[in-house]
Amino acid sequence: RYGKIGDFAAWAVDSSADVSKAFEFKNFGVFGALLIQVISGDHFNGISQVGNLSVVTAYLDSVAPPVLYTVRTPSLRPIDMTITLLATESSSENHGIVENRLKTYLNASAHPGVRYTEGSFRDAIVDGVKISFAKVELTNGSSGEFTTTILEYPVWGTVRFAVK
Repeated sequence: RYGKIGDFAAWAVDSSADVSKAFEFKNFGVFGALLIQVISGDHFNGISQVGNLSVVTAYLDSVAPPVLYTVRTPSLRPIDMTITLLATESSSENHGIVENRLKTYLNASAHPGVRYTEGSFRDAIVDGVKISFAKVELTNGSSGEFTTTILEYPVWGTVRFAVK
């Protein structure tokens, strides 16, 4: 690694067992520093902020080329939603399937600065076999969207189920 795009995020993950994912953003702040956002955990077991940023920074200082950068851990922003399923498909088993699919989707797609729509969550739920219909309402979104800034990270929030 020589400091190309993605290297700082990889080094941040290498720096501590507390860091499970890291993200890079160019031109952050007044001086255009590289912003490195680090988080711990996953959507199945829970996401948390990284507390040992000084360890991450010290490791980066030891392996990275001299570049102006900032290491932070983003604010955690929960995604709250109501999911409506057909009465014939609304069971505790299918509720578990829905939650598993959404957590898998979040694990694969979540990052600071992400934008989700109600339709993107619906598409992650409906498979046409076990679940043929789902309506998703983001209760803490705006106009059917949930967005974060590069200083925020989306996390699993409160999910309520309803019946159509």
